[in-house]
Amino acid sequence: MPHLRPILVLATLLGLACFAPAPAARGQGTSGSFPDPITVRQFNEWLGLAGLTAEERQDLLPLFEHYQEQFKQIRDGDIEKYLSANTIGGPERSIEDVRNRVRDRTRILDEIAKTERSLFDQAAGAVATERQAGIERTRARAERARWRGVVGSMGLPGGSLDLGIVFDELDLTPEQRGTALPTVLAYEQRLGKLVRELGEASVRQPVVTAEAMAAANVRRPEATPENADANAFDNYFRDRERVRAEASRPLGELRSQIAATQRGLPRSLEPLLPEDAARRMREELVKRAYPEAFGDEQSLESAFQAVLKAEGSDALGSDERDALMALRRAYRSAYDRVTDEMLDEIDALRKTSGGFFVMLGGDDGTFERHEAKLNDLRQRRAGVNDSFGAQLEATIGSERAAAIRRRDANDGESRTVTLSGMTLDVVEGEGGGVMVFSDGDGGATGMFVTATLGGPGGPTSPLPPVMNRPELDAMVE
Repeated sequence: MPHLRPILVLATLLGLACFAPAPAARGQGTSGSFPDPITVRQFNEWLGLAGLTAEERQDLLPLFEHYQEQFKQIRDGDIEKYLSANTIGGPERSIEDVRNRVRDRTRILDEIAKTERSLFDQAAGAVATERQAGIERTRARAERARWRGVVGSMGLPGGSLDLGIVFDELDLTPEQRGTALPTVLAYEQRLGKLVRELGEASVRQPVVTAEAMAAANVRRPEATPENADANAFDNYFRDRERVRAEASRPLGELRSQIAATQRGLPRSLEPLLPEDAARRMREELVKRAYPEAFGDEQSLESAFQAVLKAEGSDALGSDERDALMALRRAYRSAYDRVTDEMLDEIDALRKTSGGFFVMLGGDDGTFERHEAKLNDLRQRRAGVNDSFGAQLEATIGSERAAAIRRRDANDGESRTVTLSGMTLDVVEGEGGGVMVFSDGDGGATGMFVTATLGGPGGPTSPLPPVMNRPELDAMVE
C-alpha cells in the first residue's frame, strides 16, 4: 500500500467540507468569511453562567431578537453581495483588487461588531446594577467567539476552546471560586486581546501576502499545451509557498502566544483549586486543544478513579487511600511531563503550519519528523503507564486489578473525541468506526468515514480506522 502524504490525510479529514457546496449567505450563516451570529442557545447559556436567573434571561430575549434581525439584514445585504463577488486569488490579481476586497470585508466586520455591541449595551441597561459585571463578562465572551469565527477553528490553537466556560461549569464552593476567579478573568482578558489581534491580522493577511509576492516577483507561469513547463510550475509553487510562509510568520507568533495563554491557565489554577477540579481544567485543555496528544487507551486515570470511589466491601481503608492518592499524584506528574513534551512538539509545528496539527506538508519531511517525535513520546508515555500500572496492582492487589480490567473491556461501544474544536461522536465496529461531526450547539452536521494508513485511525491515534461498507450499512440500519 503506498504511503499516504500529509496532504491526503488532511483531504480525508476535510472530505465532508470539500464535497459540500459553499452555502449562500442568505439563511445559512456566512460561508466562513464572517463570524456567524450568536445563537439563542449561546446567549442563554452565557448569561446563565454569568449568574442571571431564567426570568432575567427571558426579559432580555426581545433585545436578542432585535439583534438577530439586524444581523439578518447584514447577512442578506452586504455579506450576500460580498460572497457573490469574485474572491481574491493568487498573485495574478492586482494588489489594488486585494486591498479593495479586504477593505470591504473589514467594513462588514465592523458592522457586525457594532450590532453586537448594541445588544450588550441595551442588555446592560436593562438589568440590575449587581448584574452589570455578568453582562460585561458575557460581552467579552461573545467578542472572543466573534473573532474566533473570523480566524476559523483551523487557524486557532484549541479551536473554540474557552477555558473560562470550563471553569464556570466546575462544582466549586463560593470561596474556592472567588479565590480562582481573578486568575480566570486575567486569562480571559489576555486571550481576548490575542484572538482579536490574530483576527485583525488574518483579515489583513491577503494584502500582506500580495505585497510580498509582488516584491519577490513571484508570478504564475503562462502555459499553453505547446509551451507547458512542469519545472516552471514546480518552481512557482515552491516560491509562492516560501513567500507566503514568510509573510504569515507574525500569525504564527500570535498562535504561539495564544497556545501559551491556554496552557498557562490550568497551571496557574492548580494551587488554587481542589485536585479534581484542577485536573479537569487540564484534561479539557489537552482533549480539545491537543486531541492528537489526548487519546490514550492505556491511561490509568479510570483505574485510579474506580478504586478510589469503591464502596462497601471494596472500599479502601484510610491508609490504603492515602497510599493510592500519593501514587496517583506521582503518576500524574510523570505522565504530564511526557504529555507536555508532546504539546511542545505540536505547538512548534502549529507555529509554522497553522492552527491544525496536520497541514499540507512539502517534501522536506517536516510532518514525518513531527509524527516520529510524537510516536516516540507516546511510547515513553506507555512506559509510564506500564510502570505505574504495576505499582497500582501491587497496591490494590491482583484481584481488584483484574476486576477493573474486566470492567474496562466491557465498557461502551462508542466514545467522543474532539478534533480541532469539533466534537466527534465515534461509533466503533469491528475494525473501524463512523464519526458524526457535531457543532458547538450539539447539532450533527454530517457523517464521515476516517482515513487509514498514515492518518486518523492509525495504531497510535485516538480515532478508529476506516469502517467497511457492510459495517456502515449495518450501523445506519
